[in-house]
Parts: sequence; C-alpha cells; structure tokens
Amino acid sequence: MVFGSVALDTGCDFIPAAGSKDASPQMHTSNLATIKPSIGGVGYNVALAAQSVTRNTAASLYTFVADDLFVPVKDLDYYI
Repeated sequence: MVFGSVALDTGCDFIPAAGSKDASPQMHTSNLATIKPSIGGVGYNVALAAQSVTRNTAASLYTFVADDLFVPVKDLDYYI
C-alpha cells in the first residue's frame, strides 16, 4: 500500500526545421516540437517500483485528486 503524490508531467522535444543547420529552438518565434504527457510523482514511482518487485502481490496507490491548477502565492499560508 502506497500513499503519495501523482503528477501529470509534460515533456517537450524540439524538432529542428528541415534543412536547418541550427539545432536549437529560436527565441521570439514558434518552434516545432513534440509534446508528450506522462504520469509521474513520487507516489506513482514508488507504487510502480513496488509492483515490479512484488509481482505476485498487487501494489495499491492512494492519492488525492485536486481541482486546482494553480495556487496564488498569497493563498499559500492557507494550505500550510
């Protein structure tokens, strides 16, 4: 049984334009990229590791689900 966090990670891989000699993204313009979401977080990683070690026993992950995407800095004292 694992209690911990789960996060949605977002990865972004830059794709250089065809025929371009510059392999770096350019500032102040749009750049081609591949964006891939993945699941992460310490709780998820621990549960995944526990499941791979104990293949005959299921590992359970318990976490909270929030409906906020952003907490303003002025409101942080409320959560501490």
